Amino acid sequence: MGRKDNQVKINGYRIDPGEIEYQLNRYPQIERAIILPIQVNNQTQLSAYCQTDKQIEISEIREFLANFLPVYMIPSYFIFLKQFPLTKHGKLDLNSLITLNETGKSSQVNYVAPRNNLESNLVQIWEKILTKHPIGIFDNFFEIGGHSLMLSRIVTHVHKELNVSVKLADFFKVPTIAGLAVLVSKTEYDYQETHPHNSSAKILSDVPWATSSLGFRIS
Repeated sequence: MGRKDNQVKINGYRIDPGEIEYQLNRYPQIERAIILPIQVNNQTQLSAYCQTDKQIEISEIREFLANFLPVYMIPSYFIFLKQFPLTKHGKLDLNSLITLNETGKSSQVNYVAPRNNLESNLVQIWEKILTKHPIGIFDNFFEIGGHSLMLSRIVTHVHKELNVSVKLADFFKVPTIAGLAVLVSKTEYDYQETHPHNSSAKILSDVPWATSSLGFRIS
């Protein structure tokens, strides 16, 4: 690990894909992992290709990686295959792997508008950082152009504008407006429970729980 000639530059950071592959290969249900840089909306992002025959939740992998890697090293895309494609000479076909990102995009979620003030505030934060409009409450953060470094900026802005601290690892599990709204509401509720005499604390209205993750499986 750490060879300079293998490094790629992602969002201003020099990253050795081998370090990410090493951690993914430690995940019990992944037989082998390959990390490749891909171009998404004229930006270089990381895509993880995992050989496995198991059903794996993307949120669980992101949470696992967050224990060992900085947020900017966590891939934005995950693709699962039972067997990696090989060239006619029996070598790993990297070009075929990259093509999977183009042919296997997750289907777009129908737009759903914010249902309350909290969701509206969160949408405004997302739209400001992602420079995308409109954003629905069930749109997956990673699927609409977000990446791990942007995710930390979302958490920072939520803390700054809503005065609520959300754990990055929790946000990885529910990368939607609806999911984030639940986290914010729960954080405010927990705070009021532990600080009952603090008049500034308030409970925000509950919203339905929603989860979504970017990834797909190739049989």
